Amino acid sequence: AATGTLLTTYNGHNRNIGRYRGQAPVWALAFPPGGQVLSAGGGAWVQIWEPEKAQAEAGDAGDMEERFQTRSHARHLPHGQKGAVFALAWGGGTLYAAGEDGQAAAYDPQTLTETRRYGTPGEWIYSLAVDPERGRLATGAYDGRVRLYDTKTGRPVADFLAAPGRATQARRATQAR
Repeated sequence: AATGTLLTTYNGHNRNIGRYRGQAPVWALAFPPGGQVLSAGGGAWVQIWEPEKAQAEAGDAGDMEERFQTRSHARHLPHGQKGAVFALAWGGGTLYAAGEDGQAAAYDPQTLTETRRYGTPGEWIYSLAVDPERGRLATGAYDGRVRLYDTKTGRPVADFLAAPGRATQARRATQAR
């Protein structure tokens, strides 16, 4: 970031081998302490990268096809979401992911297992934020709905509409009745 120099390119979402083969667009990134990079998107996994190893594997444009058929160092966390992941967040040693199925999930990055689900299937979730000190997870959905959850119990704490135009329309419709 200080120099703007490219460190590496993470090519693993376009692999032609293994269980996680295929092309999957990347829509979400997270940067936990310790230097790893987490990426997710259209595939059924969150990819866990180590930048130095990714840099050694990156090669150049001349060996691209060869690289796509070589095993990567990256670990894969099957996320269990029903559809794409649009948002990742890191907090308190936990990875959170959400997306197309309208639910958020917490994962233990060491064991690569899901530890909790938040909410019920609904509108696509495009944003996540976590406050580990207060034990809160916030989700932001396509319909403008923001939901806050207690990270320890999974219970909802607050739910509000953060779409000013829609809120005004709903209020006017209610007043007209």
